[in-house]
Amino acid sequence: MRILIASDTYYPSKNGCSYSAQRLAFYLQKRGHKVLVIAPSKTIHQGFYIHNGIKIFGVRSLPVFFRDDFRLTPPLVVKRAMRKAIKEFNPEVVHIQMHFFICSTVLGIAKKLGIPVIGTNHFLPDNLTPFFHLPNRVDKLIHKLAWLHFRHIFHKLDFATTPTKSAGDILKTIGFK
Repeated sequence: MRILIASDTYYPSKNGCSYSAQRLAFYLQKRGHKVLVIAPSKTIHQGFYIHNGIKIFGVRSLPVFFRDDFRLTPPLVVKRAMRKAIKEFNPEVVHIQMHFFICSTVLGIAKKLGIPVIGTNHFLPDNLTPFFHLPNRVDKLIHKLAWLHFRHIFHKLDFATTPTKSAGDILKTIGFK
């Protein structure tokens, strides 16, 4: 099976979502599947590279000021390149790892191409907002908006998963069905 994995964080980022996406890609390929990962590049340049035997299409990305191992990808700049990579790989299924820029763009492209999309949520606002030291009221607003955006993206999936039962329970509390 040809499986495309999209993640807004991947090697060399050091976080749970990155590690989970790397393991997923590695073990799917080890079981005989053809895997392509779309993730942020390590530089402003985009292109294909191999990490740990996995083919990755690194899309243009910018460093994030509060994490030197994390990069952001502006979707409008890279949408055409992602569409081309997806069409050339011709996946039978797409698996997104979160609901941010790369994943939501890949989801939209896959839906237009009629490719089924699975998503796994690794996101918790509590893992992001402590970096900003915001007033409690602002922190709560960011949590609310982040979950609203999550629900908007993940309700478009054909199937959603979580890495743990506890993670699934959290999604129920924020109104995800």
